[in-house]
Amino acid sequence: MQVDAAKFSIAGSGTARASGTARDLNVEIAGSGDVDGTRLQAKSAKVEIAGLGSVRAVVDGPAKVDMMGSGDVDLGPRSRCTISKMGTGSVRCGS
Repeated sequence: MQVDAAKFSIAGSGTARASGTARDLNVEIAGSGDVDGTRLQAKSAKVEIAGLGSVRAVVDGPAKVDMMGSGDVDLGPRSRCTISKMGTGSVRCGS
């Protein structure tokens, strides 16, 4: 896909995979979800996880991560993140 905005919303459980480019990436997970965007490149991102979620993407710019629960977020070595976290989750941003 090549889009201005890529949005993924998972409530309950589910899996999404994406590849291509997006100016903005927006991910919302409430419950147990997985977004595999390891082949998706975005200029910015916003990730919200409430519960158990996993998000992987390649972000070349600013990202905001809000996590409540036990999740795993990896936005690649070029991301610059602002992180708000409550729980046992892990967030990997930047080099």
